[in-house]
Amino acid sequence: MPAPQPYYNKVPLGKLLDQAIYANTRMIGLDKNFSKQLYTFNKGDYIGGLYSWVNRGNKTYMMFYRTSEDFRKFNPFYVELPSSSTALQIPEIDSIKAEIEKEQIEQKGIVRTYLDKYLFLLYSSINP
Repeated sequence: MPAPQPYYNKVPLGKLLDQAIYANTRMIGLDKNFSKQLYTFNKGDYIGGLYSWVNRGNKTYMMFYRTSEDFRKFNPFYVELPSSSTALQIPEIDSIKAEIEKEQIEQKGIVRTYLDKYLFLLYSSINP
């Protein structure tokens, strides 16, 4: 059975494939063996378009290619998936979240979606 898909800022990484990703804090790019630091990304630096991800131990690493030559030679670099929801800048993340919510509404129906989302608030206000 495959491992569950990792999330960043409540968005599954599969929805972020090919999206432009920028550092919002200092990030490190590692080689394909995860042993050598290749790049340092500072706030505002373009990391790349997300190509894939790899689970290694208890960490998830996002996979990027710097150049088309790196892609042809299967020479990716990896950046650890941050736990902080503000560590990355992803310009399209709000529209992706809206698309996910629309898909959920279509699958569950609008009433069920909003009950799932807000029922606990109603319950916790009645039973503090």
